[in-house]
Amino acid sequence: MKATGIAAAAADALSKGKHNMRDGQIRYLKQWEKQRTRSMYEMMFPEDSKAFVDYYYQWKIEENEVIVMEEAGPVQGPFFHVMIHLNPYILWCAGQQMQIPYLVAVATHPDCRRQGKMGQVMGQVLRDLEKKHTPFTFLLPANSVYYLGLGFVYFPCNNQSKISQYTERQTLRAAQADSFLPEGTWQKASGETLSELAAFSNQILKERYDIFITRDKFYYERLLQETAVEEGGVLLLKKEGYVCGLLVYAMEKGDSEGRCKAQVKELLLEEEVLEEEAELICSKALSEVKVAKKEHLDVKLVSSEMMVRIASLREFVPWIRSKNQRNFYVKVTDSIVEANNGCFWITTNRKGGKIQKIPKEQVTRKIDISMLAQELLNESSVYLNEWV
Repeated sequence: MKATGIAAAAADALSKGKHNMRDGQIRYLKQWEKQRTRSMYEMMFPEDSKAFVDYYYQWKIEENEVIVMEEAGPVQGPFFHVMIHLNPYILWCAGQQMQIPYLVAVATHPDCRRQGKMGQVMGQVLRDLEKKHTPFTFLLPANSVYYLGLGFVYFPCNNQSKISQYTERQTLRAAQADSFLPEGTWQKASGETLSELAAFSNQILKERYDIFITRDKFYYERLLQETAVEEGGVLLLKKEGYVCGLLVYAMEKGDSEGRCKAQVKELLLEEEVLEEEAELICSKALSEVKVAKKEHLDVKLVSSEMMVRIASLREFVPWIRSKNQRNFYVKVTDSIVEANNGCFWITTNRKGGKIQKIPKEQVTRKIDISMLAQELLNESSVYLNEWV
């Protein structure tokens, strides 16, 4: 699994003679201090190659925030009990652009497990985000049960388009999937094509999804570096001089029989395709640009199931859309972010949402912040498929 996954329990075997350490100081690291987390990162995420970690600490540390619980050691210097990286992304949320943190490299040192320390640090993150008027945050869980206890829930419609996947036309096509191939020529993306890729992907994603990460030239510049350390890359499909498709992939080590394995993180085309068609298209595209010989290439489509957590309920509600008028007369409970607690009237429609306080006599039910997130998002199509 990529380092974007959450290592809540990945390194128990590394612990030797656990001891109960007192709670340390929780703080955000200064820019020059962030490199000090690398040794903990490498210990907690051993599946990531040195090349990938080099990429991460060159490209991501520059712009993100890192919060830790630390205890000063007598000789070695700071000892980190817990760390969480907040990597900023600009998300398109139902017509609005918002900077939202993606929580990655969430880890607890093996000697500090099962002492409630991660919960303390995550609580600080959520309260700080609420004070900054940040609507929500999201992460890719390794252990969803742990994050459910912190108020995170899976996006109800994660990586599901607003366009139906089961039309009659698609059903007919499924029976002859190998007959559908997009027109055009696949080629490797370069620095000169990044702006074209951004324009194409943003247009397609706006048509199909309510929530997604917006793309620009820098997004694809970084992505080229990210996939390169995984022996992968970004391909674009051109027809009559215009971009009409893109494919993002990474390569796994081949097996003893010499077969190559490609993990396809993203395939965007002008027309949506079924999974069977997507696998065929990816295989032919990768063969066309000579990533590997067709007969020795296995393709696997990768989809990330993200979890979401409301940080500021008052900022979250206004951008929520629904086809029909919905009304909630609720008492909201949030055990971590006190500002989210209270009795509210919440309404949503096609134009957005509204929230205002009401007397407790008007409340019709009590609801936890996580369950409210699920209900509010159940009509929002989401496309979040990042690694880090």
